[in-house]
Amino acid sequence: MIEGYIKYNTICIGNEYPEAIQIVDLQVLRNDLKINNLIGMLPDGTGYGNVSKKWDNKIIVTGSQTGGNAILNCSDYSIIHDYDILKNTLVYSGLRPPSSETITHIAIYEAKPNTKFVSHLHNNEIWNKLIINGAKTNGLSEYGTVEIALEAKEYVSGITGNAGIFALSGHKDGVIAYSDGLKSIITLIHEHIK
Repeated sequence: MIEGYIKYNTICIGNEYPEAIQIVDLQVLRNDLKINNLIGMLPDGTGYGNVSKKWDNKIIVTGSQTGGNAILNCSDYSIIHDYDILKNTLVYSGLRPPSSETITHIAIYEAKPNTKFVSHLHNNEIWNKLIINGAKTNGLSEYGTVEIALEAKEYVSGITGNAGIFALSGHKDGVIAYSDGLKSIITLIHEHIK
């Protein structure tokens, strides 16, 4: 499994990226994950971890290979205008292509329409605890594929409530958290850091 490389098809429709006011909450979430080493960069230069939010009828997501950046600028985010999960295709605008796990984020937004935030973090301890407790996808699909997105969608579809956290079984150390609010997603993640 090769980490950090885009496996989806993209159609870029322009250079538009979010304004600062539109990503204040995402910056708070992303900075919290970065400070806690849940987003970062491997020694080989491969970035890991990302965040997204639902905005109007679009999705704002961190751009590819931004995990190593201490702080992100507006231009480090992409706007998803349209998508096709089964064709693994994203229509976006921005200066960076969307993060490689964007299709999985979208699958969660589809399964849980009240979701406002999704984060993809990496942590071996949290991942192992979730696997042991059964909070995990059922398959062993690789990250960035249609299959792993559909596994995530199936998992969250069976969960009640507006927030959750689970391990991606086929994506070592990969964890997804989602929620309908900024405070609740940060609280949920911190409960699992302890």
